[in-house]
Amino acid sequence: MNKAHVPVSQLRSGDNPSLPVLRPNYESTKLLEHQKEIESLKNEIADLKYDIQLLRKKEKESIKTELQYKQLIRTYQQELSKNSILQSKMPTEESEKNVHVIGEAYDKVYDCIKQLQDRIDDMLVNKEVSLIAVFDAKLQEISKELENEKKAKLEYIEGLAERENKSLKELEILRGSVELIEAKNCYLETENKRLRGELKQARSEYENLERRLFQMKESRPKPRVPSPKSLISPKSSTSVLLSPPVSPGSRVNSFLSSKRSENDNADARYQQVIEKLKKSIEFQKNNLRAARTAYIREIQNKNEIEQVVQVCLDEVKKQLVQNKDKTKNKGENTRQELINKLTTQEEILSLLYQKVHRNENQNQFL
Repeated sequence: MNKAHVPVSQLRSGDNPSLPVLRPNYESTKLLEHQKEIESLKNEIADLKYDIQLLRKKEKESIKTELQYKQLIRTYQQELSKNSILQSKMPTEESEKNVHVIGEAYDKVYDCIKQLQDRIDDMLVNKEVSLIAVFDAKLQEISKELENEKKAKLEYIEGLAERENKSLKELEILRGSVELIEAKNCYLETENKRLRGELKQARSEYENLERRLFQMKESRPKPRVPSPKSLISPKSSTSVLLSPPVSPGSRVNSFLSSKRSENDNADARYQQVIEKLKKSIEFQKNNLRAARTAYIREIQNKNEIEQVVQVCLDEVKKQLVQNKDKTKNKGENTRQELINKLTTQEEILSLLYQKVHRNENQNQFL
């Protein structure tokens, strides 16, 4: 029974220095709890071994007392036989033959018992070997299962840590994008205010210009047709002889055409100014509309990012809760399986008891 190829100390997760350091505190505490449970199992196995040793000692003591009683019985039988021989005083040949026959029968019985004990020893040895092999196979299987579960837990924890780091990085990126969106939002709000102020100023200027234009049109005097006499100055009388003769109607027409051209130029300038103001107002309206659409789009992106972040956080919380439940259930199941498989081996205990009893019987017959 001392041929355990896989000791229980190999099942400890804390003795392996190649294991990575677990990031979550919950998993490290669970591993410490498993180590404590394995230590308690080792202590229970040591107690069982100590109890087996006590049973062996008690068995030896009982066998010794049994041998002492048998020796006393033999001495009493010898004394009785001596007394009977002395009383009878008939040592005949028939009694000697009977003694010889009894001795031969005793030898035959002893040989049969010895052969039977040899057969029982062989059967017990074979059974012991098979039980040890089965126990070692079960122990190796349990150790492999524990190692696989440990590797799976470590891989899951590492994957969870990687996913957590990835989600944290994504969260940082999303926070940066949210801050950028907020900065753009503030900038767009200031630009919106500025454009509204400029639009208001342009509208007021446009209204002032329209008002001034209307006032100028109202206050502009109507053109008067000068008389032919007023067109002739006293100085021109001296030069009448020098200049060619000009009709009065042509002079009036030239004066009217010059006045009309001046008025048309002023109207054209005002119309150009009005068109420029209209274009600037339309351009500012388009900018304001684009700023509003960009602001709405940024708010929508911000809301979508917040929803994605909330979904990621909910998934991480669910995974952490599921991981806690799985590790708790697996730890309780593995502990119960180890206790059931290591402490309820009645065949092994009976084999130990039979082996000790067999050795003592061999000493007795010899």
